[in-house]
Amino acid sequence: PKVSFGVTFTPANFNDHLMVDRMKSSAQKAIGESNVVEAEMQMVGEDFARYGRTEHKVPTVLYWLGTVPDARLKSKDMPGLHSPFYYPDPNKSLETGILVSSQSLMDLFNGK
Repeated sequence: PKVSFGVTFTPANFNDHLMVDRMKSSAQKAIGESNVVEAEMQMVGEDFARYGRTEHKVPTVLYWLGTVPDARLKSKDMPGLHSPFYYPDPNKSLETGILVSSQSLMDLFNGK
């Protein structure tokens, strides 16, 4: 029997600029304009990036859901997502994620 070790990598994520605009609009409707922040572009590797690289050329957008409790934001003590010190505010995170995702899907399905 043969054993093969293929090289795998996590591709860079490229947001579709039109989808970013649509998601931003939906998020603003769902949680208010003041709660949607447009971050500086970053080059990140993410498994999610593979969805936009299929033969179907599905436009994708990866957004970050603010999950850090207000007290941590004010103290600027914000460990990264993969840090052992990261802990989200579960209730607010779920509420916000459900509102933004639901509004975005309704708008997309209705062609908005």
